[in-house]
Amino acid sequence: MLKNLLKIAFIVLLALAVAELGRSDPGYILINFHSYIIETSVLVLVIFAVILGIISAVVLNLIKPVWSWLKPVAYTKQQDKTAYMLTQGMLNLADGDWKKAQKLLSKVSSRSPLNLIATIGQARTAYEQGQLDKAFSYLESARKIDIKNGDKNRHHICFIESQFAMHSGDYAGALRALNKVSANQQTGIFWKLKARILKAQNEWHQIYSILPQIRQDKLFSDEELIALESQCYTAMTDGQSLETINEFWKSLPAKRRQISEIAQVKFHALMKLEKHDLAYQIVEEQVHRGLDTRWALTLAQMTDVNWQARYNLLTKYMGNKTEDTNVLKAQGVLLQQGGDNAQALEFLHKAVALDPKDMKTQILVYELEKELGDMTAEQKLAQIAESEDISIK
Repeated sequence: MLKNLLKIAFIVLLALAVAELGRSDPGYILINFHSYIIETSVLVLVIFAVILGIISAVVLNLIKPVWSWLKPVAYTKQQDKTAYMLTQGMLNLADGDWKKAQKLLSKVSSRSPLNLIATIGQARTAYEQGQLDKAFSYLESARKIDIKNGDKNRHHICFIESQFAMHSGDYAGALRALNKVSANQQTGIFWKLKARILKAQNEWHQIYSILPQIRQDKLFSDEELIALESQCYTAMTDGQSLETINEFWKSLPAKRRQISEIAQVKFHALMKLEKHDLAYQIVEEQVHRGLDTRWALTLAQMTDVNWQARYNLLTKYMGNKTEDTNVLKAQGVLLQQGGDNAQALEFLHKAVALDPKDMKTQILVYELEKELGDMTAEQKLAQIAESEDISIK
């Protein structure tokens, strides 16, 4: 708009200057062409030239879009070559042929709109070859190309830069690159990268603050998310008082507190504080849910509570899991604690039959058999001790 105004102003000034000159001396021009003779003043000729220039400018503006549309036709071969080089380069990049990919991508024309992708591809090939400085240099070139084209792909470049820095162990640099991403571009990959960087830096409080976003966007698989939460909550409750742990636990979503692995966090925190009665409440809740049979073994270890009460609890809520080795072992251990070694052996034999490689349970079986008078049990224990290089007490 400003350029057009300047052009109009220039034309007006020129016209005024010519008019002023023509007023004092209009001049005289004679044009003789074949049988035609044109006579006019200089002023009229200048005005005619100005009008012709304006008409020409208008016509050029009208045909410019058409020309822009037709222009690529003249460069079809060049474009085909560029597209071919980019395609082959990216395919070789996917195949892991870094050097060939680098060679092909470097041939993509710098004038092509595809040059940004090619430059990012070259950054990847350099990174995969261990040339970190070169990789970051390519990313800087890609950033400059993007700025010239409107800075529309900054977040993509920042994500790649962050990944490069993270994989090379520069977590601070990875976080700096990630923080360059504008708020409206902070998509799933942003939060996923940030969580992994913060985890590597043991920044558990910061991870805790972004967990709601991670859960909402479902950025991790259930297993990955539970593992991340468990690590986070373990770090945040470590060394804390009972009051702090309870307050922290209340801040967690109720459904998350019920998850077995997350319940383990509070259980172990309470056991460290020697709050066995409170820890047992968690064990009761998890056994009652009947989903994770590892709690059966934990229940068997809670010797502060009467064995019969624990055995009844286990039988009521997990007794139907007759093919589960954890339940069978827990039942055997609880019966042993109650002094019923014969019945304990029945459950333990079933557990060993389902998992013959479980040497700890096998040893417990032989120990009980020894107590019941089996003369071969001691010999079997000695053989296991010798083959497994463990001591039998």
